[in-house]
Amino acid sequence: MRQRQLEEKRMERQRQEQDKMRRFLAQQVAEKKQREHDEKSNIDVQASMWQTDKHNWEEEEKRLKSRIDKINRENQEYLVKQMALKDRENRKMHPQEFALNRPLLREINQKLKQSSYQDSQNGEAR
Repeated sequence: MRQRQLEEKRMERQRQEQDKMRRFLAQQVAEKKQREHDEKSNIDVQASMWQTDKHNWEEEEKRLKSRIDKINRENQEYLVKQMALKDRENRKMHPQEFALNRPLLREINQKLKQSSYQDSQNGEAR
């Protein structure tokens, strides 16, 4: 009988230890699941922040590209206007330059007229 009581106590202790171990393991499993859930939640938050950062970066890049394109177009228009103005200015002499070169221009015109008159005379004589 005494042996049976000792055996029952030993069995009861073993069951209590097993229950304690099961509760402990269940608690560890629950904690691990909570950590995994928290980690997944943190990853989701980080992914959301990265997505927002990417979107903001893309918008800023579009804005900068648009600004650079606008500046380039303005510069192109300015240069085209400058080229057109320079072409117009280069077609005519400035009045001061024309006044200084008037005698030379008359002499050149006279020589051109004489040379073209002589060429026409020589051409007819042949």
